[in-house]
Amino acid sequence: MLPDELERYQTHHLFVLIGANPLPNYVAARLLAPQDGRVYLLHSSGTLAVADSLQRALRQTRPDLKVEPHEIDDTDAALIRKEVEPLARAAFATRQTVGLNYTGGTKPMALHIARLLIENGDPVLSYLDPRQLELVIEPRGAQQPQHIRVGRVVQLTLQELVELHGYTLADPRQTPKPRVLELARELHPVYQTHKGLKAWYEYCKSLGRDEESDAEAEQEKKPREIALPDGDRLRQVRRVMVQMTGKDAATPDEVALAMEEMDKEGKPFPYASYGKVFRGEWLEEYALAQLANAAQQLKFSDYGIALKPRKKIKRSNGKEEWLEMDLDLAALYGYQLFAISCQATDRKENAKEHFLELVVRAQQLGGEEARFGLVCFLDNEQAEFLRNEVQEEWGAPDRIRVFGRREQFNLAGALQEWIWDASNPKPKANR
Repeated sequence: MLPDELERYQTHHLFVLIGANPLPNYVAARLLAPQDGRVYLLHSSGTLAVADSLQRALRQTRPDLKVEPHEIDDTDAALIRKEVEPLARAAFATRQTVGLNYTGGTKPMALHIARLLIENGDPVLSYLDPRQLELVIEPRGAQQPQHIRVGRVVQLTLQELVELHGYTLADPRQTPKPRVLELARELHPVYQTHKGLKAWYEYCKSLGRDEESDAEAEQEKKPREIALPDGDRLRQVRRVMVQMTGKDAATPDEVALAMEEMDKEGKPFPYASYGKVFRGEWLEEYALAQLANAAQQLKFSDYGIALKPRKKIKRSNGKEEWLEMDLDLAALYGYQLFAISCQATDRKENAKEHFLELVVRAQQLGGEEARFGLVCFLDNEQAEFLRNEVQEEWGAPDRIRVFGRREQFNLAGALQEWIWDASNPKPKANR
């Protein structure tokens, strides 16, 4: 349901300037094109693929629209006018409303097309403000700009978002793995102190395999038994292990089976994968449970864990291969993407590398509206230092959040507050 104030700015002929990220163009078309409207996707040669993805997406969600991609020059004023003027004149000749959304495209495209439309009639000019999640309607005459909050007007799924970028994605899993979550709930308090975390790391290291040994020697090695060190919190972890396997001591394969960590053939994951779950993947399942709690309160558009969007690309040598992203957790609130990395560590250096990778990938999908979170066990000072460091390196002020030990006591509440605040920015003071 569109806000009443938005419907008055919809136009029968909508020109949309296509940029590198299709998300704002898609949102603009959904917001500003009325029933049976006509949308002109003005793209350069470099954004042809983006325009094609947009056309497919709009045909699926708005089959009533007539969507027309048109390639134009992105810098030359004379060429831009020559290519767009016939479209503009034909649109105004219908005596129907005409609009231009210039969120994407280049500055020359926006400047010269806006001038051209104004010369031919009275267009509605607009752009999306990614910071305020607003559609801004440019003033006409002495009028003031109109700011309309649209952050949750257009609802997207994660599959729809990645498909805009040419990727495919399996249905996101939204329910934590029960046995891993059971373990995670006992491991989580162990990580609340550096002493507990260190004791757990030492234990995991004692179970580690010798990566340099050959395959035959590896097969001959007998699996170590699980024998956790004593300690109040670690004893609780051991209790879960015993309950899972029915044994006071169990092999890694037995615990893997009990945790339902199977491969596609129904066999237990290799010992290294079992160790990977123990070292960090459990935190993803724990965070998913907290995110699901926030989702119930805020009514997300979509969310999920272990997301691996993938698409085929052709290399310069002509060979095709799969390009794959990897997101620990992600949520969509309206069309705003919240991407979350989970790192079961209290060392800044260990958390930073993977987090930066997530920022790069999520920015590609969610554009300037995207927000990035890191769930870890850094202390308050280190968490703030890492947040400032990543913001400065990536040029993303107010888009980064680090959930360290302080937030772990109520992670669901901290996630909910973060997403709500980011989706409801305070209006600019000069308005």
